[in-house]
Amino acid sequence: MKEHKVLNDKLWFNRFFDSMIDHHNISNDVYTFDSKGILNPSFNQKNTFDLELLLKVVKYLFSLKSKFLAGKIQNEDFFLPEIEKLNFVLRNQEWYTDNLDFNNRSVYVWSEKIKKWGFFFTLVFKKTKPEKIIFLSYYGFDATSSAMFAANKLNIPTVDVQHGPQTNVHMAYSCWSKLPANGFNTMPKQYWNWDKYSKLNVEKWWRHKNGAIRIGHPWMSYSIDKKKTGVKQNQYLLYTLQIFNEANLYYFFPENVLTLFKSSRIIWHLRIHPRNENNIYLLINFLKSNQIDSSKYIIESSKQVAIYQSLLNSTLHITNYSGCFIEAYILGIESVIIDEIGFDIFSNYLNEENNHYCNKMKDNFVETMNYYINRPKKKVFKSLEPMWNPLT
Repeated sequence: MKEHKVLNDKLWFNRFFDSMIDHHNISNDVYTFDSKGILNPSFNQKNTFDLELLLKVVKYLFSLKSKFLAGKIQNEDFFLPEIEKLNFVLRNQEWYTDNLDFNNRSVYVWSEKIKKWGFFFTLVFKKTKPEKIIFLSYYGFDATSSAMFAANKLNIPTVDVQHGPQTNVHMAYSCWSKLPANGFNTMPKQYWNWDKYSKLNVEKWWRHKNGAIRIGHPWMSYSIDKKKTGVKQNQYLLYTLQIFNEANLYYFFPENVLTLFKSSRIIWHLRIHPRNENNIYLLINFLKSNQIDSSKYIIESSKQVAIYQSLLNSTLHITNYSGCFIEAYILGIESVIIDEIGFDIFSNYLNEENNHYCNKMKDNFVETMNYYINRPKKKVFKSLEPMWNPLT
């Protein structure tokens, strides 16, 4: 996906996949499918395919088949007795919306789509005979579910590579209380994790041998090894933001945070989420309307500044609940969680020496944060995991 790509040596580079591919010089042994089109020029572009375009062709082929063989297609019986029970429970929740409504028909349509696209992936996998299929984010995308379904049916090992937080509140990586012995057919058989806490969280419910493996963070290991990055003297406060819009900016900048911002003598770097690249103006206008001078901050693009570089050069990392918190932990960078959600998500990590919690809504927030900002620091960076070879 484009969200996982950065410019590296003037090529669009998938931080997780391409780091492993380039380091181990296995470009000729790997095919990559990009789900949202191909950015030009991309690393290993000769072996990179536009999945969105391919699936459009599949859709048209099935439409033609349906049109000309309408009387010969048999629809399977499809009955899910638990669906109405689920809907009943959902409708009685205060946060329920109509978007959460499930019924036999909608689930049937979805499953037929997965099977149709799965037919395409089955042809691809039988032709290429891959040793394993590796995904970035196994959930949330129909194409991924289809590829997972096809690979599992063919008994090809399926792997999910960590791309963000995998903690106790992430529904894709926790609270699986009922699983078939071999897992569901649209879920991976193995999970590759950045750190010990992510691995332990997956192991709570997926107890298969080697079902969860700690491989480290490919992009940071690759970057630090390749670029031999050192710490610079132009240090700053790094504030990593989640996706913002016009309505929720006060959530990230309540009165206490604005007060700390205005009174700080150190520059703030505001690192924005990749999905906010096209509406940075909202943040600029918001800060201007709250009397934050533009000289006090730099807006940092995740596509232009690598996270390892940003963290290494910061004097302190601040966040609400960004996955950058785990990346800071991996590097040994001091971080402060300032939101209750972040406290719930990363509670296991707060036992570590460099990780702190300071609620942004409490009266002592500014005083406590100034203590963390101004106290003397001695940076001790952790050694990173060796670069994982995806073909082992």
